[in-house]
Amino acid sequence: MGVPGHPVCLLAAALLLVTGTGASVFSADQLTSTYSILDSRQCLPDDFDLSKVHSSSSCENLVQGPDLPKNEGQTGGKPLTGAELKAAVSSMFSAMQAHKLGLSSDPAWQEAARQIVDSCQQKAQGMPLEQTTVYALLCIRWSFFADCDRQQRERGELDAAGEQRQLAFLQGDCPLSPQSLKNVLEAVTGRTFEQCGLDTAATYEDVVNALHCLLENFLDGDSFDYKKLLQAIISALFNNIQFSFEDAGNIITVVTECKDSENAEDFFDCWINLGVLSCAYQEAIQVAAAIPGQCKLSA
Repeated sequence: MGVPGHPVCLLAAALLLVTGTGASVFSADQLTSTYSILDSRQCLPDDFDLSKVHSSSSCENLVQGPDLPKNEGQTGGKPLTGAELKAAVSSMFSAMQAHKLGLSSDPAWQEAARQIVDSCQQKAQGMPLEQTTVYALLCIRWSFFADCDRQQRERGELDAAGEQRQLAFLQGDCPLSPQSLKNVLEAVTGRTFEQCGLDTAATYEDVVNALHCLLENFLDGDSFDYKKLLQAIISALFNNIQFSFEDAGNIITVVTECKDSENAEDFFDCWINLGVLSCAYQEAIQVAAAIPGQCKLSA
């Protein structure tokens, strides 16, 4: 039994999961038809086995579906802690990865599935098993949506849902969103968001153009001078300019992960792809953490 029978508890948990309370870039209602939507967006390989996935319409089904190992997450009525919790979480992610890998033998799918599950596991924040279960389910499935957006943009076919998700990242407060990195970006570039129109940019194109303006001093033609940008970030850190080490680390992550981009457009695409994933991690944690403590959801 994964969910207690108290109707108020069930309703609260179901609302959190199904409506995606706390999320702004992603919506938990996408859980009920994740793979059907991915299929309609042409983001599944030809040999993908839809018979091995199911639609979850309730809180109870979401935490007891075939994605998850059948493990109550309790020992003698007490929540798992310490090494036992770590082992249970590791086992859960391993089972979820095995399930995803079994859906298709396509090499690209296999690589994406491994990377997505591994990344979500790395971002897990030591919550109780029942909350980590919810986080894992949300994080992995939302990451597949983000990867689908990437595939569509590479094909030049990004649909309205993908455009809205990427714009929500650019205008939002995810860890890699420009607004979240405002202090470090302004300190490093010597320009303000107001000067470049980032505070008022309303469309995807407006935001990208404003970022071009902000980072203009690091452009060499249509390419970025990544070495110069990294040096500027490190110099600002040592000069005690007022921004957090976390923000500096986040922008360094963007630069190092995207430094192989051939031009500025590819760099921004790379940043946005990474950024939408950062939204998936953050929002999955927010929703999972909001699960009421009295609702003992289990794997």
